[in-house]
Amino acid sequence: MTEFTRTTDVAAIIGFASNTRGKAPWNNPDISLFGLNEEYSFDWWKQKPESTAGWFQIHKRESFMRPNNTNDPGHADWLRKKHPFPIFMQDKYDDIPSSVKFPLDKIIKQFGTYWTSTLAYAVAFAYVQGYKRVELYGFEMASDSEYWGQRANAAYIIGKARGMGMDVYVPPISNLLTGIRYAYENNLIGARQDLEVNVVSVRNDKYKIEAEAEKLQGEYFLLRDLVQKYPELQDDFDKVSMEIKKRDNLINMMNGRLQGLNMAIKTFDTYDILETGVAQ
Repeated sequence: MTEFTRTTDVAAIIGFASNTRGKAPWNNPDISLFGLNEEYSFDWWKQKPESTAGWFQIHKRESFMRPNNTNDPGHADWLRKKHPFPIFMQDKYDDIPSSVKFPLDKIIKQFGTYWTSTLAYAVAFAYVQGYKRVELYGFEMASDSEYWGQRANAAYIIGKARGMGMDVYVPPISNLLTGIRYAYENNLIGARQDLEVNVVSVRNDKYKIEAEAEKLQGEYFLLRDLVQKYPELQDDFDKVSMEIKKRDNLINMMNGRLQGLNMAIKTFDTYDILETGVAQ
């Protein structure tokens, strides 16, 4: 098998997320269903092999052949078997009889060079294969480290596919394409912008005080040397020393303020608060 032939106008791509994967159109002859990675090994996977249109395993070889695969230690053995559907991979491998080289060049030509997830690749694949509609089940891309960097790219590719005329369906209960309605539902974005303004203001004040402290340091060293010869300068030396301490204390306070503001910004930048308005 060296090429893929589309047999329907609708594709369904299934991910691992439990809240919508069960709603997939299992074994519907009018919908081409695609799986990915080790999904076949789970009880919730309902598609018959002979009814599966294709499979995505586009990680590097050292990843999918690793023996310590937590989802399925036998994944490498499964790949080496002959399947009634193509397995789209980075290359065609002699020891993986169903492997088909993923058409990366073709989708880059259509969609550009921004790719951070299998879902993004799969949606673009559906488009270049001529599907009129693609349905997405089992994809959430929530806030954990694995998906945070993937979510924006998935939304971008979905939006671009829609803009080029393909109908992309996401179940209403999915969190994949959700977010607060800017300026209507709450003012979280405005609050984050206020934090950014405060960071700039505190940082500028800090720079000013640091410049003053640096100037005082020059006076401090000069008076420190002179006071040995002219004791009457002791009061001036003490005043400069006190001013330096005051500015050092202010700088430390401002550093703490900046740290707190930056931590607050990071909290706003987590998925839960930006997308749902609730900090976890």
